Amino acid sequence: MKSAGFVNIGFGLETGSETLLNSIHKQLTHQQIIQAVELIKKVNINISTYLMVGFPGESMKTVEETIRFIKRLKAIKPYRLMGVAPLWIYPKTEIFEIAKKQGLLDESYWLTVKDVPYYTADYSFYRLFYMALKINYYDRPVMWFISICKNYVKFFLWRKIAALIGYYRSRNLRKLYSVDALEGE
Repeated sequence: MKSAGFVNIGFGLETGSETLLNSIHKQLTHQQIIQAVELIKKVNINISTYLMVGFPGESMKTVEETIRFIKRLKAIKPYRLMGVAPLWIYPKTEIFEIAKKQGLLDESYWLTVKDVPYYTADYSFYRLFYMALKINYYDRPVMWFISICKNYVKFFLWRKIAALIGYYRSRNLRKLYSVDALEGE
């Protein structure tokens, strides 16, 4: 692979919890992942990993398991943790069927222009966001705290700005299309 020009391999590990790996049908064990990292270390190719939080059964215990597993992998070969994201729901997936049964959404959701939803049956989006940041910055507690503050402030500010824009836009539309304005023409 190295001679073919490969410089990086990205792994969608999803989670470091063996229990969750089994429940999402990942068909990988910790031992297989460790063997892959050891093989890649021998050929000196960089590694990137991608993780998700919010699977059914996710808890702070599984988050801690994920952090321990990442530490174990990085002890074999230092690599880049590319990102940790809350679990999204997509149509025709197992998590979509679970979300439907729990009443979180139905088939008609996909006929809207709404964003792809997060799976929030067990935890709020904010809690999932917290879990993701905890994994992302496990080895840099100061950066973890700064990131939480920065992202929460950014998120809440954008929400307030969007609400204000929506309010003024709807107020102007009401003025523009009011019956009084139409009668005056």
